[in-house]
Amino acid sequence: MEISYLGGTSYRIKSKSGVVVMNPDERSDGKSKLTADIVTVTKQGKGAEKVGGTSRRKEPFVVSEPGEYEVENISIFGYGSGGKNTIYALYTEDLRVVHLGQLSETLDKEMIETLDGVDVLMVPVGEGVIDEKKIIELVNSIEPAYIVPMSESGESKKLVEALSKGIKETKILIINKATLPLDTSEVVIFE
Repeated sequence: MEISYLGGTSYRIKSKSGVVVMNPDERSDGKSKLTADIVTVTKQGKGAEKVGGTSRRKEPFVVSEPGEYEVENISIFGYGSGGKNTIYALYTEDLRVVHLGQLSETLDKEMIETLDGVDVLMVPVGEGVIDEKKIIELVNSIEPAYIVPMSESGESKKLVEALSKGIKETKILIINKATLPLDTSEVVIFE
């Protein structure tokens, strides 16, 4: 699996089964030629229409609300959280990636148990989202292999320092089950 940063809270996940764009940036000019089999939208807004289809699908399958979805052997589970935000858990290639969207409230115990043991946890950082202390508690409860701070204004440095975890700087995160860190989490900073 390959995970690439597209800006803001937007990521491209490429697996053997297909390509997923999570939270396409609605401010894009539409000239980026971004393509995907599946697009997830974590909050009310636009952006999905700026993503084209692939050789597998003429148009991407858009997921914009809670529910269970199976497309191109990729499972996606959407969970409502606080108003208009949706948390998405993506399962493919025996890996689990969770995008918390614009999480603005603490998750209950049942949701934390649902997300427990994810491989990659994308956490929001900054204004209008859950505070740093609660994000740290959440990360420590879920214990992901990789933590990806999502920030549009570079506010992730403070969270990285507070987490006291190893740091992995990369342009593209390439992972499979065999290469996951076993004993500790790593914070991924996309260059």
